[in-house]
Parts: sequence; C-alpha cells; structure tokens
Amino acid sequence: MTSSIGQNRFCATPSIWSRTTKEIEPFVASSWLSWPLHSLPKLATLQTVRMRPLSYLRGRAQPLRVARIQEPTNYYPIDVLAWATRDMLAGDILDQRTRSEAVTNVLYAFQTAESADFDAGQRERFHSRRLEFASRLDMKAMIEDAFATLVAQGSKAGYYLRALHMSGLPDTAKALTDDGNLAQLQRALRYLEEHRKDISGDGRCLDLLFDLWWMVETKTRLFATERVVLPLKEVQWRHCLEILLELEATGQSHRPIFLAFLRGLTLFHIGHVSQSLEAFRDVERESDKVRGRRRIIRSYLASTPTGQPQKFHGDVSWVAPNSARGGVYVVSVQVV
Repeated sequence: MTSSIGQNRFCATPSIWSRTTKEIEPFVASSWLSWPLHSLPKLATLQTVRMRPLSYLRGRAQPLRVARIQEPTNYYPIDVLAWATRDMLAGDILDQRTRSEAVTNVLYAFQTAESADFDAGQRERFHSRRLEFASRLDMKAMIEDAFATLVAQGSKAGYYLRALHMSGLPDTAKALTDDGNLAQLQRALRYLEEHRKDISGDGRCLDLLFDLWWMVETKTRLFATERVVLPLKEVQWRHCLEILLELEATGQSHRPIFLAFLRGLTLFHIGHVSQSLEAFRDVERESDKVRGRRRIIRSYLASTPTGQPQKFHGDVSWVAPNSARGGVYVVSVQVV
C-alpha cells in the first residue's frame, strides 16, 4: 500500500517537492529571521533579544515550521535556526528558560528532519551542523540545572531534553536490533509515557514520543526504506493512532503530511477504511501544495500482525496510459 486508496482500490503515491537552496534563501531570510544576526549591529541585536527573548523565539517558530513543510528536502531552514540559536547562546543573552527552549527547538528540528532526503552536499552540512551544535552543549548539566525551573514555569522543554538525552538519539537509531540501543529507547519512551499529562499539547515532546514508540515497536526508523511490512497487532495500531491524533491536534509538528499518511495507514489496519481513504486523499491534496525539486515516495505494505504482507484478490479496474499507476477493485476491502 502506498499513499492512497481509492474506493475499493489501491492507487497513487504522494508527491512532496522541494525547491533549490537558492530559491528558498530569500523566503527563509525574510519570513523567519526578519533581522539576521549576522547583518545587524551586535548591540541592537542583543538589546532586541534581551527585551523579549521568549516572544522572539515563539514568533519565529511558525514561519520556520511553514518553511520546513514547504521545503522538506531542503536543509537551509534548519541551518538558519541552528546558527542563529548558536550565536544567541554564545552571546549569553538568554535566561535559563529561554535558553532551554531555544536548544529544544534546534534539537527538535534535527530530530524530525530526514537527512536521507537531502542531496549529498546538504546531507554533509546537516550532519556537520548537528555535530557542531551538540559539541557546544552540556546536556546533562543543562537538564539537571534547568528541569525544575522549566516545569515550575510551565515549559515542556525539560521533558523533551531529558527524554532525548535518555534515548541516546541519533546514535541509537543506527542499529535498532542492538539490545543496548533498544533499552535506551525503551527507557526514554517509558519516561514520556509516564508524563503524558505533563507533555500534553507540546508538539516537540509528542513528536519525540511517536518516534520512540515507532522504533521500539517496529524496530525500524520512520520511512527508512520502502515497501516495509509492520508486525503490529490491532492494539498497537490503536495506540499508534492515539499518539498521532494527539500530536496532529497540537498543529505544531514540522511534518504534518507524513503524520497524515501514517494516520491513513493506521486507520486502514484497524478496519476504518473510509477514514483511511479520506486521510490518503488529504495527503495527496496537501502534497500538491508542496514545492520542490524531486519526488519522494513513501511506502508501507498492508501487513499482518506477524509481519507478513496482507494478500488481496481483485480485478484491475483501470490503468494509466503510461502504465505508471492504476487501480484494483478489491471485494474484501469494505468501505463503510
């Protein structure tokens, strides 16, 4: 099964496009960073951030999210976020809460980016920037010093930082069959599950929770390869849907199209075919709005709880003139 299912038929693939870095530079520079740190006098920049640091960060969160959604295969928005935050941290101009929020936003951007979708040059810069940013942080000290203050002030950043540190990501995701890596991911997942009420409404924490759940339960990374079978039972699919719905309800995720696709996949596996079809149609509609230079195909197969492909019998109902796609009428798939 790929991105969408027509009425009693499987068809189509989602299209997600990305413009070149040169095309997105003016967009990001004008919409996210209305005054780039490198282009203004240092004193004016520091005074502006000192006066309202948290509102400054929040004011740029939504434009960055839009840039990420519109350009999922372009690293540039993440790079702007990373170096701007790096400079603010180096300037020692942020209070404890704002500093933690800023770091969390960068780590969240790195976590939700799919580096495999970048071209070779951007991928190299992505990993270099991620390594550079991590090398400047003392995560353990930051978490211990700031956690109680963050919680008292109503910030969810402390939960994100603590869970991310527990998980060992991104290194632990490289070998999910390793017992030690899996144990770290399970520990972080348990921590966030235990604090579900505390992290409610925070897209960063819920996105991390979903990533951890997916890796622990499927032993794969999201969209790591194509045509993957998923050995999940109905109770697991239902729990997956619960997390997805809560995450989507925040409206904060940097990857809403991917989440909608996974919601459709989940609904199909618990027998809600009509809702599944609508979710896939939404994916196709939203994908058409995304600009880019190349097409990315995301595929999971309809699977049994034992991790085998589901088998269907049907009749070919139509085939596109170029034979690139078509539809199959499947009697056993009930659309209610």
